[in-house]
Amino acid sequence: MALIPATGASFATNGEVTPEFLAILEALPDEFLAIDLDGKIVFATSQAEALFGYNQGELLGHEIEILLPERYREAHLVQRATYQQNPQRRPMGRSGLLGLRKDGTEFPAEISLSPLETQADTLSCAAIRDVTDRRHVEKALRISEAQVRLLLDSTAEAIYGLDVLGNCTFCNRACVEILGYESSQDLLGKNMHKLIHHTRADGTRYPIKECRIYTSFRRGVSVAVNDEVLWRADGTSFPSEYRSCPIQSDGQTSGSVVTFLDVTEQAHAEKELQAKQLELNHMARLSNLGEMSAGLAHELNQPLTAIAAYAEGALLRRKAGTLTDADFESVCERIAGDAQRAGEVIRRLRNFVQKRQSEPAPVDINRQVHEVCRIIDSDALREQIAVTTRLPDDLPEVMADPIEIQQVLLNLLRNAFDAISQDESVSRSVRIETRCGSDRDVEVRVIDTGPGLTPQQIEKVFEPFYSSKPDGLGIGLGICRSIVESYRGRIWVEPSLAGTVVCFNLPSA
Repeated sequence: MALIPATGASFATNGEVTPEFLAILEALPDEFLAIDLDGKIVFATSQAEALFGYNQGELLGHEIEILLPERYREAHLVQRATYQQNPQRRPMGRSGLLGLRKDGTEFPAEISLSPLETQADTLSCAAIRDVTDRRHVEKALRISEAQVRLLLDSTAEAIYGLDVLGNCTFCNRACVEILGYESSQDLLGKNMHKLIHHTRADGTRYPIKECRIYTSFRRGVSVAVNDEVLWRADGTSFPSEYRSCPIQSDGQTSGSVVTFLDVTEQAHAEKELQAKQLELNHMARLSNLGEMSAGLAHELNQPLTAIAAYAEGALLRRKAGTLTDADFESVCERIAGDAQRAGEVIRRLRNFVQKRQSEPAPVDINRQVHEVCRIIDSDALREQIAVTTRLPDDLPEVMADPIEIQQVLLNLLRNAFDAISQDESVSRSVRIETRCGSDRDVEVRVIDTGPGLTPQQIEKVFEPFYSSKPDGLGIGLGICRSIVESYRGRIWVEPSLAGTVVCFNLPSA
């Protein structure tokens, strides 16, 4: 049977297909067949014959069902009859079809159909595409996507993606669960700042232009934050640590990937740890004052004794009639001065031992050295230890709690006093030096003339419960280290040929 396109006379001569038309069919990217009304194959390109494993011309005259697995042939007869009753164009894309090769192997195929009017008959033209490779790729892609989804859903860390408008592009199971939603559909396509980041921890509105999550795709930089809250579906908030990283391709930012954690338990644990550290610091300060109790009693006893003496003397002179108005004013001034002196001692002690939260503020380190020297002055006199200072005036302030800095200084001075008292043969002096270190940090050095520490002792001196003193608890220097490091400082012992040199530094404010 001749194959002649209804509107293509230039491709046919005397009812036969011209070489030009055949060349066009052979050049098509898909295999091509033509079937008559009886379902017989009347034309097949060489690619179609090769696809099904037949030799040239071997398919002609066979029913089209020869190219289908036997289990589908009966159903296809009905489908073919239905199509021939109302032939129309059917584009490529129908999935689930299988072709049968001559050797009995099957392959997935897609087919498009078009009716073609010829001089003798209406033909059904089929373009056939072997999609085996594409199915393999699609299967591999599905497996890869499933593995990625499994990986995302297996992590306890919440993950979601953003486009450059701040809308959610994907999210994992942890993200949905932590935020209290039912499914990812509740988040996809939504503006995440308006949904989960709209309000600060103090209840004030969080402007979207200040959103630090969005900074990553706006500026193309990674952002890590640990001091904000996110909001659940039920309107409650939770403290969160999050990281937002830009998604970049060919130098262009297309969005961000955000990871976050609910750190409620960590926040509670940190508060409990801070409370325990506060209690430990408080007990350590009380312990220091307990060790200094004799000196402090003497320092308070002096002004109180003087007040009593001035009052008794004035009373005796008044009874004897020898107390003049000028004498009375002088006695009152002396009593007031000693009362102020005793009150100052009590004020310093009360400030030092009170249980309170740390309150970092700009601190003049030299002033704290003077305060501690006043507190320990009576002990220095009693133990006959000379305390000297070398304090330059041009030091920058540091950001710290002044009472905690006093605690560090007092502990270092008490250790120095104890070291000197262990050896009566050494000179008895302690020097406190301050200076400006590298990067504008402030360094404090406490230098004593005691017997010093061995290299082994220096390695262990900051370990909890280690003490070189027979009756020491071994917590003082550990607390000093925790205080200094909490302000991003460092404390250490420098090797020395004589005595001990303990140093610490703090960043400038």
